[in-house]
Amino acid sequence: MCIPFKEKMKQHNRWMAWFLSVFMLLSMAACASDKADPTTTPESTQKEETILDEKEAIQLEEEEPEERQEDEESEDAGYELGIIDGLTFTNDFMGISCTLPEDWVYASEAEIAELNGVVLEMFEDNEEVAELMKNSTSIYDAVAYSGDGLCNFNIIAENMGLLYGVLIDEKEYAEITVEQVKSIYETAGYANVQSEITEREIFGEEHVTIYTTSTLPEAQGGMDMYQLQILKKNGNFMGVISIASFVEDRTEEIASWFF
Repeated sequence: MCIPFKEKMKQHNRWMAWFLSVFMLLSMAACASDKADPTTTPESTQKEETILDEKEAIQLEEEEPEERQEDEESEDAGYELGIIDGLTFTNDFMGISCTLPEDWVYASEAEIAELNGVVLEMFEDNEEVAELMKNSTSIYDAVAYSGDGLCNFNIIAENMGLLYGVLIDEKEYAEITVEQVKSIYETAGYANVQSEITEREIFGEEHVTIYTTSTLPEAQGGMDMYQLQILKKNGNFMGVISIASFVEDRTEEIASWFF
């Protein structure tokens, strides 16, 4: 039976409304490392910043002027967005590519720009994007979802800055993230939240991943949710690929699309 175009759009909009509500939660989890409230533990946070400042000072003293200049140039280079060509997404800056099956779709540039809180014209200019990253901690690069709405992924890049970019690797980033994920999910009404940090070979090398399982609130269907987050660091930027699958676990299958 052929479904009229208007009816298809209604179904699409219903899926998108549900998808975005879950997607925003996953995005919060992806960037959980910078979501901790500094007012809750002022003493420990202040001590940590002092230790990090001392480490940075020692490191900068040990670096040669040429090395410092290279770091500054790398920081100024800024983040470059990926490009979608048909079903293939490629971000040369982060070294991430993905080809979708035909029943999946990418979010449009306008939808991505809206998620980033900018106008489309700004989002299409890499210089504007670099400036956006200087004034923000993270940016959505790509979002894709299956035709049935039961699977999706998003790619977020987080600018950790010169200090944290030097001191925090993928493993430490994952440990910080996992500490916050359970709180974020449970606050949203999710149950049975369990996370595990592992390593896997992807992009031709070993990278840290976070695997999380949980159950959605009854208001959102009470389905089981499976999430795989793949971390890929480049300089001061941490790329986070968050893959989500509902009802059945398809995270490994979806992860195999990346190269």
